Amino acid sequence: MQNKKIFILLADGVGLRNFAYTNFSKFGLNKGFDIIFWNNTLFELTNLGIKEIKIESAKAHPTTDLFKIVQIQIELSQN
Repeated sequence: MQNKKIFILLADGVGLRNFAYTNFSKFGLNKGFDIIFWNNTLFELTNLGIKEIKIESAKAHPTTDLFKIVQIQIELSQN
């Protein structure tokens, strides 16, 4: 049987609370899934016995902030 994988991106503390600090990982392992966390937080998940890939130097695209500002302005002008 092929081993199914689940990759979870932890971008902030909300992801930690919802996935890493719950029994989600143990539940998935019991169901036969290989669970790997892509960790963009400051917390080490290996101390919890969870497999992780640490994201070291994540950068947003230079135009990301511009697009966010434009989207906010459009939403405000529609109200």
